[in-house]
Formats: sequence, C-alpha cells, structure tokens
Amino acid sequence: MHSNSKRCRLHSEDNLAGIPMQKRVSLWKNFFPPLAAVLAGMCTTFLITFSILLSLPMVKMEEPQKAALLLNRALPLIFLALIPVAVLLFSYSKRQTRGMTYIQECLKRFSSGNFDFIPIDNSSGNISLLCRELDKAGKGIGGFLNSMREEKNELEAILESMAEAVIVLDSNLLIEKMNSSARNLLYESETVIEKKSVLDAFRNSDLHHLTQRVIEEGKPCEQEIVFYNPVKRYLQTRASLLRENDENGISVRGVILVLHDITRIKELERVRKEFVANVSHELKTPITSIVGFVETLLSGAVEDNKLALHFLSIIDRQVKRINSIIDDLLSLSRLEQVEEGNMPIALHLCFVKDIVSGAVRTLISKAAEKMIEIVIDCPSGLKAGVNPQLLEQAVANLVDNAIKYSSRRGKVVVLCTSIKDEIKISVKDNGCGIPGKHLARIFERFYRVDKSRSKALGGTGLGLSIVKHIALVHGGNVSVKSIPGKGSTFTITLKVGSGLEF
Repeated sequence: MHSNSKRCRLHSEDNLAGIPMQKRVSLWKNFFPPLAAVLAGMCTTFLITFSILLSLPMVKMEEPQKAALLLNRALPLIFLALIPVAVLLFSYSKRQTRGMTYIQECLKRFSSGNFDFIPIDNSSGNISLLCRELDKAGKGIGGFLNSMREEKNELEAILESMAEAVIVLDSNLLIEKMNSSARNLLYESETVIEKKSVLDAFRNSDLHHLTQRVIEEGKPCEQEIVFYNPVKRYLQTRASLLRENDENGISVRGVILVLHDITRIKELERVRKEFVANVSHELKTPITSIVGFVETLLSGAVEDNKLALHFLSIIDRQVKRINSIIDDLLSLSRLEQVEEGNMPIALHLCFVKDIVSGAVRTLISKAAEKMIEIVIDCPSGLKAGVNPQLLEQAVANLVDNAIKYSSRRGKVVVLCTSIKDEIKISVKDNGCGIPGKHLARIFERFYRVDKSRSKALGGTGLGLSIVKHIALVHGGNVSVKSIPGKGSTFTITLKVGSGLEF
C-alpha cells in the first residue's frame, strides 16, 4: 500500500515536471479565485454554525423544536456568509465572459482580413494567455498575407511590363490570364476571352497543337507560328507546363505560353537577302562584261586598234558603273551610321538656293544633250540648317532622275518653298510618270520600275534610297506624286527648327 502511494506521488511529480513553470502559474491563477471563494464560504458557514451551537444552552438534540430553532437562527447567517462567495463567483464568471467576448471579436476581425489590432484581456488566466497567443498568430498571419499580396502585385507588374505576350492556361487548357502585350498583339477586340480555348479565342490551329504537344511530351516546346490578325505576324512561341504540389505529389496545373513577335526580324532578314541578291546581281553583270571583253582582247583582238579601243571603252564604262555602285553603297552605310547616332554630321546654316544651284550646275551638260530646260524657283533669302554636301547630293539625284526619264525638249522645275517651320524642295518633270503600284517601293534599294530601261540609262538603283536617308538624317522625309504619262514630283521636306545643333 505504501509502495503504491509512493508510485502515485512520483507519477504526479513527473506530470508536473512536464508542465512549464509559466503554464503552472497560469493554471494556478486561473483556478485559485473560484477555489478560494468556495473554501472561504465553507469555512465561514462552519464557523457561524459552530458559534451558534456554542451560544445556545445545552439542549437535547433529539427534541425537534429545538433543532428547528437552531436551523432558523443559522440560515440567515449562512446566507450572509454565502453572499461573498456568490460575488466572487460572479466576478470570475464576468471576467471569463469578457475574455470570450474578446476572443470572438478577434475571430471576427480575422474572418474579415483585419489582423492589425487584436484586443487583449488584461486580466490573468488562460483567457488572457489565449488572447495574447491570438494576437501573435494574427500578426503573423497578417504579415504573411501582406507579403503574399506584395509578391502577387510585383509579379503582376512584371507580367504587365513584359514586351513578350504571355498567356496562362488552366488544367483544361482554357485561357486563365493574359498580359496587355498579348491582348495588343493577338486580340484587339473588347470581347472577354478568358475561359475560352486557344482555338476558340485566336482561331489558330498551330497554337492549339503546340499546347496539346507540351501536355503530351511533358517538357517545354518551341515553335514559330504565323498569325493573321489582321496583318501577318511571325511569333516565336514557347510553351511550358505549370506544375504544383498536392497530396498526390507534383501535378500539372496548366500551361504558360510566351510569344515573341519576330515579324520585324523576319522583315529585316528578307531585306538582307534581297539586298545581297541585288548587290551580287548588280556587280556580276558589269564584271561578266569586263571579263568577256578582256578575254577577247587577250585572244588577239588587241592587235586591232579600232576594235581594242571599242572594247576598252566598254570596259571603262562598266568599271565606272561598279565604282558608282560601291560609292552609293558606302554613302548609304555612312548615312545609316548617322541615323543610328554612331557618326556625327556637320550642319551649317546655308542658303538653300546656293545648294540647289550647285546640284543643277553639275547636270547642265547632261540636260543639254536632251535639250531639257531646268528652271530653279527658290527665294534668295531662304536659309536652313543642313549639311550642304549631302543636301546637294540628294537634289542632284532627283534632278538626274528627272532628266533620265523626261522626253527630249522637256522641262524640269526645282521649286523651294517655306511653310511655317518646314522647307520643301520639289523636283518636277514632265516625263513618263510612275504607275501607282510602284510608288510605295521606289525608295527601296535596287528597286526599279522598268529594270531594262533603268540599266540602259545607267542607274545603280540606289539613288532614291540615298535621297530618303539624307532626308532622314536631317529630320525630314521624302515623298512622291506621279501621274503616268504626265510626270512625277519628288519633294524633300526639312524641319527649319528641328533642334539640330550647328
């Protein structure tokens, strides 16, 4: 028996040893008030009853009337003794109720997402401890949610600032989200397209097949896709899986599509290929001619002086043509470097009429061969901040073209006007004109309306392209108006106050 009692005492001490001191104090504070009240009431009742018994004369307890008298005298005193007990119990109950009310308010704030202020019960006990723990938990949850909200806003800002189009599909391959670049690139309509399939939203089977393929293969897939909406666009598209962790392990949550518009790159590649092909063709033709005549001379024609001189004159003409092509290509290269800011350009305040007169002066003899009249209509006091050599080259190219394509005894007019902050230099001829379908492309390199006629007239196919780039480096532009059979008018527009430094 003594052994069992000892084991129980040791077991109780072991249990208490497992409870932290703070918890022990909290439990003691929590249960002490009601326990003290009950003990006080019991002691008071006992003392009152005992004092009554001592104050009464000795009676025989078996007499009923004496016992009733004793009870009647003791009841009021017992009731009075229990009043403090009731007050203490009521106070304790009220304190507990107030703590529960605080907890209820905390939980209401939690449910509404407000974790900033948590009311704390200043009384002691488990309720106060619970309120403090709720306060800590609320602050922790609030901080975590704020952090998640900031990360979400940051990701959305990054997504919206991306130049690439981004489309997020859910597990059913329906559109869940897309950034503004995707909307601008693929879908200009205001119709809501979320929760639609890629095929329904964009009517593009290649994009639909790409999303199917990334699901089947389980790895990122990339493909060049052509869109027509409404213009033709080339989009380098990469599809990747969105994965998430759940109770079953890693699962596929959806697909993310990143589309990069490479239309401009494709266009530059096309222009590059055309340029290389055109340069090769333009250089190969005179070189082939030169090689042929040199071989003829080497095979014995050199002994015939008259024939040799004829062949040499042709070779000289072809060499000059090659030299002209190379000079024009170098001019274009320098102009492009100026446009890109890689090469400075010297600008001076010049009289426009002096520049135009210098350009016309170099072509007087050529115009005289076809008896073409050149008229300059330009105010003497008109000034502009330009590079005089480049502007003279541009005007000379336009006048040279006008002479080439004008009929004999024709007329070429160079007109200079100033309207507000712009200066316009127009070159007008009464030649054969240009069909409307060619007007959009005549400023491209090596583009010719009539290839056979242009080559016969000795053009390189780069003159108008040089004019366009000269206008661009001056902050201006060049335009054309033409009526087939009546002539053409080319106009260079320059800004007078374009902010260029002299």
